[in-house]
Amino acid sequence: MAKKVSIVFCGTLLFALSSFQQVAGQNHVSGEPRTVGQPLVVRADLADGQTFHAMIDCRTDEDRLWLRWSYGTISFLRPIRWEQVVRAKLCGTTLAGEQLLEAVQIAVKDRPSRQDDAKSIVMIGTDRAEAPCEYALPVAEPETKALHISARTANWDSDVEVDGLLVDVCPMNADGDVLAVNGTLDVDLVGWKGRHRSSIQLGHWSRRVDRDAFEFGRIRFRLPFEAIHPEFTPEVSAYGAVHARLAVAGSGTFEATDSDVRIRPISSTRDRLERTTGRRFFSFENTSR
Repeated sequence: MAKKVSIVFCGTLLFALSSFQQVAGQNHVSGEPRTVGQPLVVRADLADGQTFHAMIDCRTDEDRLWLRWSYGTISFLRPIRWEQVVRAKLCGTTLAGEQLLEAVQIAVKDRPSRQDDAKSIVMIGTDRAEAPCEYALPVAEPETKALHISARTANWDSDVEVDGLLVDVCPMNADGDVLAVNGTLDVDLVGWKGRHRSSIQLGHWSRRVDRDAFEFGRIRFRLPFEAIHPEFTPEVSAYGAVHARLAVAGSGTFEATDSDVRIRPISSTRDRLERTTGRRFFSFENTSR
């Protein structure tokens, strides 16, 4: 009985696919007219609640469903393990369970022998060891347009004082989306010192930016205070400015400043202790100095 149902299903789906490919219409993903042999559009609902409405890519196999969609001249590829797919809708037919793989195998049987000239980006979560199929396209390097940074003090060892700055670096495209890039980062901390509060450089750091180190929409750096430490140098102002310059190969150099960074933590107790004893820390506290 199950085999008979499968045969009926396959016959119905083959008819739907044949009709779909022969009828001129609009591609729901790119808006371009469809032609015979072009990839089919599928709606896939995943176990984690995500839904993708995209074209079936030629990489699709028994392990993964590969989806493709485009923005402008760039195509995005997303691999999805079959066990993550709850249901899918193809050519007006809702599929579930064993029907999914069977239907996709039918859909990609007559896939095109070439791809569009658009560049493609494989989304995070793919198995990098997998070799692309013969129609795979080169990974594009999105164009960086601006830089955003955010800085704050932090303590990352066993003593009680803050140890330096945590700086989040976010290269962005023209739409404000964060890009993972390779480059070189230079960071300067500027503050004020002395009775006349003249500005001085309190620190300078250079770091390599690795696109593989980006996570949660940014790359984060620990920058330890150098010779001048705000908690041991009372004549330094409590606030400073953090200025960053990011050089990205092929895109240029981008700058950003976080101009109101508290570099000496707020503490009325320590301020009073410093006024009376000249120290911001109690004698029983462990510090690096």
